[in-house]
Amino acid sequence: MAIRFTTVRDRIVGGASDRFLAQGFHRITMDRLAADLGVSKKTLYRHFASKEQLLYAVVTRFMAETAAEVEAIIDRKDQDQLAKLTALMNYMSQRLSMVSQGFFQELERYAPEMWQELQDFRRRRILSNFLKLYRAGRRQRIFATTPDPRLTAQLFLSLVQGVMNPQALARIPFPPSQVIRAIINIFIYGTLADAPRSRSQKRAIRSEVVLP
Repeated sequence: MAIRFTTVRDRIVGGASDRFLAQGFHRITMDRLAADLGVSKKTLYRHFASKEQLLYAVVTRFMAETAAEVEAIIDRKDQDQLAKLTALMNYMSQRLSMVSQGFFQELERYAPEMWQELQDFRRRRILSNFLKLYRAGRRQRIFATTPDPRLTAQLFLSLVQGVMNPQALARIPFPPSQVIRAIINIFIYGTLADAPRSRSQKRAIRSEVVLP
């Protein structure tokens, strides 16, 4: 569904998001951005005094949209926890397919404070959301009773943080969306409660996964 921009500021942030996430931000000047968006430089600078302020708005918007969609998936009443994990896998794969490796690399290099804020956001959200889904899945007897959910969540977080960073991604010949899909697949398959359920649910998961 297309996003409707209700203000000039929203339109600027939305247009900058499309360009920064896909192309990186370091080489995109404010002058070029104003021309691309069809606004005057005066209008652009009235809303954002610098590209750093605009970049912060882009990163903040990215985190807020991601958090809202993830919460909506987790709060669905018509799906069990395995279906929710599958939906999350699809969403995160599609979300990451929108972001170039160059954006993450430039964020870490040229805006380390914003990069750290994004890392902290990801750490908090992964731990809380994974634990919520995993614990509910254990109560539904979808996931195995061992190991401890907190340990499973920490292992999952460590794997994501270890792989989903600019240095690691630069060494992996696969797009970020495929990497995160593989990580979640490993955890979904590895934590199912029993082999018969695992085989049937694996087929269901594979049929539902949307490739980016």
